[in-house]
This record gives sequence, C-alpha cells and structure tokens, in this order.
Amino acid sequence: MDKTFVNWIKKHDLAIFFLMVFLLGWPRAIVEAGYSQGRLLQGPSSILTTLYLLGTPLVSALVVIAITRGRVGLKEWGARFIRWRVNWHWYLFALFAYPLMVAGAYTVSDLIAGRGWSVLTVWKAGF
Repeated sequence: MDKTFVNWIKKHDLAIFFLMVFLLGWPRAIVEAGYSQGRLLQGPSSILTTLYLLGTPLVSALVVIAITRGRVGLKEWGARFIRWRVNWHWYLFALFAYPLMVAGAYTVSDLIAGRGWSVLTVWKAGF
C-alpha cells in the first residue's frame, strides 16, 4: 500500500472508521427498503440483522487497526479484548441485558395491543 495513503489513513483513522461503518451499513438498508416497498418477499431476520449491525463496526475497526498499526495493533487489540477488568457478573449482564430488554419491549407492546403473550412475541424479537 502507498505510504502516503497509509499516513493519510493514520491521520484520519476515526473518520475512516465511521465512513466504513456507514458504507458497510448501506446494503442492509437497501434490503430493508426493498422489503418495505414489497419488492422482496422476505426481509432479513432479526438475528441476522443484529449480527450484521454488530459485525459492521467490528470489521471496520479491524481494518483500520490493521492498516494503521499492523499486526502489532491487532495483537494489542486482541489482548485488550480478552483482558478481564470487571467481575464476570458484569459480562453476563452485558451479554443478556439487551436481548432481555428487546423481548420485554415486544411483550409489553403485544400486551398493550391486546394480542397477549405468545412464543411468537419472543420470535419477533429475534430469539
């Protein structure tokens, strides 16, 4: 890779990260728009959408780190990623808080709408 290009990316690494997240997010938005317009028979599942939305910033971060800091940066990022800094209870909380809140929101929404609770309520939430 050209040295001036790498230096430019190093200088603007945060902007490049957000630009990549934005550009990688567009395919999902296009699919969702096609589904909402009736041009696609089935939209993406909630689980795939969640994985895509979580993976987009991760891939962008790894690409920017690899370009700006190389293997040393990737090793440092990996070491930070697996270093435990808090009690394991907080990791469980971080892992399960969002899915439980989403399932709770769908349940409350269905109960308010008068549909009652069912397994489909949790299925709509993506679980």
